[in-house]
Parts: sequence; structure tokens; C-alpha cells
Amino acid sequence: MPRQETLPLYPLSAVFLPDPSVNHTLRNIEPRNLQMALDLEEKSLEGVATPMRFCVVLRAMDTGRLASTGIVMNIVEMEKQWAPDSDKLARIVLTCQAEPTPVDLVRIENPQAASMEKRIRKSSEYLWATVQPHCKSSSNGEFSNVVSQQLQEALDEYQQVRALYLDESNKNMFETDVPPFAREQLSNAFPLVTDRNDFWDVKSFWKVATSRQVLCNTVREGRQIALAADRDQVLVGAALQKGGPLQLPIYVEDVDPNVRRQVAEMEIQAHRDWIRLQLDPCLDFQMLLSLRSHPARTSAGG
Repeated sequence: MPRQETLPLYPLSAVFLPDPSVNHTLRNIEPRNLQMALDLEEKSLEGVATPMRFCVVLRAMDTGRLASTGIVMNIVEMEKQWAPDSDKLARIVLTCQAEPTPVDLVRIENPQAASMEKRIRKSSEYLWATVQPHCKSSSNGEFSNVVSQQLQEALDEYQQVRALYLDESNKNMFETDVPPFAREQLSNAFPLVTDRNDFWDVKSFWKVATSRQVLCNTVREGRQIALAADRDQVLVGAALQKGGPLQLPIYVEDVDPNVRRQVAEMEIQAHRDWIRLQLDPCLDFQMLLSLRSHPARTSAGG
């Protein structure tokens, strides 16, 4: 069984490669990230945690879903920056190096730290995750029968999704979930694939992966716009009920608790609707990019 360990989890909307020769700079201003850095520094000074390590993982900005593979970072330098004319810590700049082996997330130890309430209150509690070294593919550069079956299943799903969103006869889906300005671009960027062999070719594999991202992000953008409009309407209505001049922008934490709950319920329902579409663009690109062979990537991506 792979060795497991529990590390602070650092969700980001960026992908890092497991290359120890490159330094990465992370600028931390959120309370949970500041607290994580301070805790790691304290444990390092006490000799409990040396080097200072945490796990970076890709996070979808709208749904909050996390990729299942992450990269462990070692802090090589920490710079604290203070607010002008104040003893308040404003930010911490971390210089980090990635460890060469990606890790799989086994479980999140404290998922409540990512709750809506914690985010609204800007809690300093950060996530912890149990991780283990990523299980590398045993592929020797050839496609197995299992991978071939995965390719066929991927082709079938690809064709179904393409028809669902690009077939104009399906007017309800086509007109509801795809913004008008994006339909032509989406059609051009979403190629027709009729043979599973198209997935065997390296260039075709990345083209299909990119096209899926285009589709996912286009549909997501349309839904985000609709949710933002509904959300703003509720917030403006709540602010107007208070009377007096309307001050913009209106923040969720400044409105009545009942309105906050209403907004939270809207966002949760939008999240559920989005998950049902099975078009979450938060793919494990950290893992795909770290694998050395095309068969291994195809097996992982299937």
C-alpha cells in the first residue's frame, strides 16, 4: 500500500508541473492561506515539520470541485509583508519548489472548512487532505485491451455530448445552454470524431481534450452569467428595501441573513444543475501532463 500522509491543502485555479528545478511564487492574502503559512513556519521552527510542505490542487472556480491529483510544494523562502503604518500582516509571499512525484488525494479531512459559511466569514481554517504518491501506469507504451475499451467508451460519450450541444434539432438545449455568440465558435472548435483511432494519435488526443475544455467552459460561462444576473437581482432588491441611497457594489455579507441563505441556496442549486450536466472542466491536467507516455495519458483520461 502506498505511503500516506496528511498535508495542508491549497486549492488554486492554476496547474503546476512536478518539476523541482522551477521556483513558484504564491502571494497569500486570504486569512486561511496566511494561517497555513504561519502554522507551517511555526512547526518548522519547532522541528516538527521540516521542510515546510503543502499540497497544491486544481480547483474549479465556480463549482469548487477539486482535481483528484495534486502537487506537493516545499517552501524555500517566506516573506511577510505588513500593512502601511500598521502591525497587521497584509500578505505572505512564498517561494516554493514542486516535488517530482504527483500525489493522489485520498480524502479531505475537514471538508467543512470549505463551506459557504466559512467563506463568507473569511475563516482562517484551511483544508487538510490525506495524500499518497500517484500510482503510475504500468503501460510499456502499448494500448491494452482495457484501454481500447475505454477509448471506445470515450468515443461514444464524446459523440453523444457533441450531438447534445451542437445538434440544432435539439433546440431547447441548444438555445438554453449555449450563448448565441459562442455557437459558431463552438461548432468550429468541436471536431467530429467517428473512429476511436482518432484518440490513439497524440495530436488528436490533445485536440479532443482541448475541444472538451472549450465546450465545458462555454456552457459554464453562459450559466455563470445567468446565475450572476439572478444573484445581483436578489441583492439589489434586498438593498433597496433598506431605503436610502443605493451603494454599489453590494456584498453578500452586508445583507440580511435570510437573503444570504437565499443566495446560498441559489448557488447550491446552480452547482447541482451543473454537476448533472457532467461537463465540469476541472480535469486532472496536472496528472495528464506529468505522465510520460501517450497510452498512460489515454488510460488516465478515459
